[in-house]
Amino acid sequence: MNGRTPNPCMVCNRHIKFGKMLDFILSKGASFMATGHYTKLKNGLLSVGDDSNKDQVYFLSQIQKDRLNKIIFPVGDLEKSKLRELAEQLGVRVYSKKDSQEICFVDDGKLKEFLIENTKGKAKKTGNIVDRDGNILGRHKGFSFYTIGQRKGLGISSEEPLYVLAFDRETNNIIVGKNEDLFKDELIATRLNLFSVSSLESLDNLECFAKTRSRDILHKCLLKKDGDNFQVKFIDNKVRAITPGQGIVFYNNEGNVIAGGF
Repeated sequence: MNGRTPNPCMVCNRHIKFGKMLDFILSKGASFMATGHYTKLKNGLLSVGDDSNKDQVYFLSQIQKDRLNKIIFPVGDLEKSKLRELAEQLGVRVYSKKDSQEICFVDDGKLKEFLIENTKGKAKKTGNIVDRDGNILGRHKGFSFYTIGQRKGLGISSEEPLYVLAFDRETNNIIVGKNEDLFKDELIATRLNLFSVSSLESLDNLECFAKTRSRDILHKCLLKKDGDNFQVKFIDNKVRAITPGQGIVFYNNEGNVIAGGF
């Protein structure tokens, strides 16, 4: 509702799966917890898995570092297609189950209803869709049902494709524009969770690589400390549809995670 697009998987992995659930498993006498995430541990650090199309390091980047020595990722060396073959050979019933893109705690296709119910209707506060000059092009159904870079489902007509650029909380307007307007060369990263460094100061003036979404490519960037936050300057290319509230993950040139934030 505040114009940010949260990433519940990152929060769940930190507090539920690798928080409460790991605590419970260890309390029952287990030495480790193994999961089916497509990622690896190299020298105690999160690292990208062999299946680049399914790599899940991005979603695990908020796990507390001291938890990693109790976690095993046995499928990080496999591609998902190979894992499905093995599952079929072993008679595992879910070998042909379709990949899910939905939020696990919301019934498929019912995110809108979930948001309306759990915000007591506030999620459907309507407002105007405007261009960068403030011209009204249509009406939106509530910030919660749109995201940066969205083109479909806006309900507006235009001679050229228009995309969601930003949310104006003061006016309750959604601002739209051209695809080229979605590209930015910097952002502010907050709430950094450290892996390969021991202090925020170690990240100041660091050149590394970043992803702003799970299926993103690696973007070369420079980090500049600003209090507890960091200015992230992309060096070679601008990045499309940077979305406030989503995660950002920093990697070294070997694919190991340096830190993750929002």
